[in-house]
Amino acid sequence: MHLSSIALVACLLLVSARSDDDADAPAELTDQTFDAAVFPAGVPFDKQPAYLIFFYAPWCGHCKKMKPIFRNASDTLKTSQFAGAHAKFALVDAVKNKELATRFHVKSFPTFFYTVNGRGHHYEGSRGSLDLLSIAVYAHHGVQLGSFADDVSSPERFELVDKEAPGRAAFIVFVPKETTRKREARTLAAVDPLLYSSLDADDVEALEVKERELALPNLFHIAVESLISYGKTRFGVIYEDKIPSAVSGNHQQFSQVMEIAHKCQRNSLTRGGPNGETLVLYSDAHRKPLCFPGPWLKATSKLSGAVAPDMPRGVGKLEVRKELFEWVDRNSILAVEEISSETYATMSRRPGLLMVLASNGPLKKEDTTMLPILREIVQERNAAMLASEESMKSNIELVDEVGQSARPTTEFIFAHLDGNIFHEWCKEHGLNVPNDFPALLAVAPAKELAYHAKHVDGWLDVKDKPWAIGGPQHEIIKKFMRKLDRGEIPAFRVSTVGKIAEYVLVIPFADKLHTALGGDDTTFLTVVFVVLFTMFVIALACRPDNSDQNEQLQRERQPQGARRRREKAEKEE
Repeated sequence: MHLSSIALVACLLLVSARSDDDADAPAELTDQTFDAAVFPAGVPFDKQPAYLIFFYAPWCGHCKKMKPIFRNASDTLKTSQFAGAHAKFALVDAVKNKELATRFHVKSFPTFFYTVNGRGHHYEGSRGSLDLLSIAVYAHHGVQLGSFADDVSSPERFELVDKEAPGRAAFIVFVPKETTRKREARTLAAVDPLLYSSLDADDVEALEVKERELALPNLFHIAVESLISYGKTRFGVIYEDKIPSAVSGNHQQFSQVMEIAHKCQRNSLTRGGPNGETLVLYSDAHRKPLCFPGPWLKATSKLSGAVAPDMPRGVGKLEVRKELFEWVDRNSILAVEEISSETYATMSRRPGLLMVLASNGPLKKEDTTMLPILREIVQERNAAMLASEESMKSNIELVDEVGQSARPTTEFIFAHLDGNIFHEWCKEHGLNVPNDFPALLAVAPAKELAYHAKHVDGWLDVKDKPWAIGGPQHEIIKKFMRKLDRGEIPAFRVSTVGKIAEYVLVIPFADKLHTALGGDDTTFLTVVFVVLFTMFVIALACRPDNSDQNEQLQRERQPQGARRRREKAEKEE
C-alpha cells in the first residue's frame, strides 16, 4: 500500500470516526520508561514497534490545541481496520523529562518524532488529524515491509506506482549493478572499529552476515526513513541488476530517470550514497530529473541520542547531512499545489513568496487553461536558477532581454485555491470578491504582506481572456515576478498592525528604519513607540522649573483687597 492509498483510507476513517471517551489514551512516557517501551532490549531493530511521539510543554498554548487532535487520531486508528497495524502513539512532558528533551534535541513546542528500526526522526509534515493518521500507518507499513522505498526496478512497476501516488514528488534511489560493500565496510569501521575493523573489506559475505545478525538495513535506507515526512514526497528504489534486459513499449518517464541516473553515476559528486547510490528527483517542477549533488550521510563523533541504546555505534553515529534534508525539503512541493488550510500552514513556513492563483471555482489537476502556464513558468524559473548556479561557478553574469540581471533572487511557491471556499482569506488579502477572479497575488505569510498582479500594466485587460502558454498572461506573470524580484510592487498590509505601520511610514526616514529592521511591522512600530516615548520623557525632564515666577504672577493677578489680607496674614505669622 502506497502513502497516497494510506492517506485516502485515513481520510475515510477520519470522516467516519466516532468519539470514544473510553478509548485508551496515548501512553505518557518518562525518562525512566521511554527506552523499555520504544526501544525494547533484546528485540531486533527491524522488529521493534514504530512510534509517533508528541513532546509537549504544559504551558504551551499550541500543545493544548494539538493534544485533542493527537488523541483523536490515536482513538480513530484503534477502532478502525488499522487496529494494531499503525505506529503507537505516545506523549512526553518535555518539562518534567529533561533528559529525553535533551536527548531528542527538543527546542520548540510542540515537537513530533517517529521511530522506526531503532532510530528516531523529526516529523516535519503537517499536523492535522489526516496527516497524523497517515504517517502512523505509513511508519508501521514501512517497518513491516522492511523499506520505505517501493521497488520500481521494472518500467511497468514504476508507472503503476506513479499512477497510484499522484500529486507527490518522487525521489528514486538508483542502486548501481557494480555496487561494492567495501565502501560501506570502511564507513562503519571508521566509526565503530571494535565491531567492524576485524572484517576484511573484500569479504562482502562476512559483512552481510554481520548485518543480518544485527538486523541492519542497507545504509541508504537510513537516509530514506529520515526523509519520509518532508512535504508531499514518495520514495522508490531501482536496482540496476533487476532491470529487465529488454524494455518493451514506450516508457518515457522510466527512461528519463534511467538516463539521468546513468549520467550521474559517472560523476563522483552525484553518487553520494553510502554505497555509491544516486538519488534522483522526478517532479513536474523541473523539465527533467535531477540528482542530489553530494554525500548523503556523515559520521559524527558521538552516538546519537535518538537511537536505541544497544544500537551498534557504527550505525548510531551516522547522520543524514543537512544539505540532503534541505534539498528534499526544497523539492518536495510540486510545480503548483492545491491550497487547503493545512497545506497553507505548511507552505507558510517556507522562505520566499507564496504565489497564489485565486479562481472562481476549483481547478482540477487536468486543467488545460491556467495550470499549464503556471507549471511552465515554474519550470522556466527552476531552469534559470540552475543556470544561475552554473554561471556563478563560471563567473558569468546572465542578463535578460532588457540587459538587467536574469539571476532569480526570490524563491516562489506556486499554488491555487478556490476563491469561493477561501472567501474570507481573499478579502483579507485585498481582493474584491468575486470581481477580481481570476486573481494572482504573491503572499509573504510571515510578514502578512500581499503583492497584487493588478499593479502590472495589462493584467486587468487579459486575465479574463483565454489563457495559453506563450500568451499575454504568461508574459505578464513573468513580468510580475521580475518586478517582485526588484521590489517594484507595492505591498498590501493584511494585519491591523501592518495598516497602522503604513500610516507611520509617511514620517520622513521611517521607511529606512523599516527596511533596517527587516520589514517587520511589529518590530518597526515597537521601535517607533519606544523612541517617541523616550523623547517625551526627556522633554519632560528638560522642561525649566518656572514655579517661582508662576507664583509671583498669580499674586499679582489677585484683587487688591485679597492681596492686602494675604500680606497681613503673612506678617502676623
